[in-house]
Amino acid sequence: MWPLTSEVTPLPGADLTIVAVASAVTADLEPANPDAPLQAGITRLYFWVAYRGMVDGVAWERLLLRDGRVIQGGAYLWNGGAEGTALYFFGDAEGFAPGEYEIRLTFSGVTVESKSQRIQ
Repeated sequence: MWPLTSEVTPLPGADLTIVAVASAVTADLEPANPDAPLQAGITRLYFWVAYRGMVDGVAWERLLLRDGRVIQGGAYLWNGGAEGTALYFFGDAEGFAPGEYEIRLTFSGVTVESKSQRIQ
């Protein structure tokens, strides 16, 4: 499944930054209560990524780790254009268990951004 490879490479200085994490979104697709602690049992872990210098067709991955082990994720070819903000999520129909989680973003398997998140 990953890493996915592509003939398209990121531009020098291409950047992905996780700017918010939340358990819910507003009607405007903004984080709902972004500073609130995340509670066990939530079924979606939303995260917002600001990006710049991207090129459509670049191989990238978004992964969710729990206690250092990948539990969800996928490899994709970028199609969001050069610059902006995008909303993604990981889901668990039974609810996420308490623990230490990490959202990791990579280009062809090389980590470019990660954010630790505790679910209580």
